[in-house]
Amino acid sequence: MPLDENMDADIIEWLDSITKKRRAEQVRAAIRMYKAAQQRGTSFDIAPHTPRQSSVVDTKTERKKPKDILAD
Repeated sequence: MPLDENMDADIIEWLDSITKKRRAEQVRAAIRMYKAAQQRGTSFDIAPHTPRQSSVVDTKTERKKPKDILAD
């Protein structure tokens, strides 16, 4: 499942804090907790997430310019 660097920065940070061997286990646990809460009638606001404003700039990752499909 692809994640957006800006919108999902908090999720990416959380996933990066978990060892690779435990990530799938933790994601399954989070989804099961959410499902269990729904079944109990706990309401969650599923409004669109506002991206976090980060002051950290990743200089290691080179950003590629999107290809213009209309260019000749």
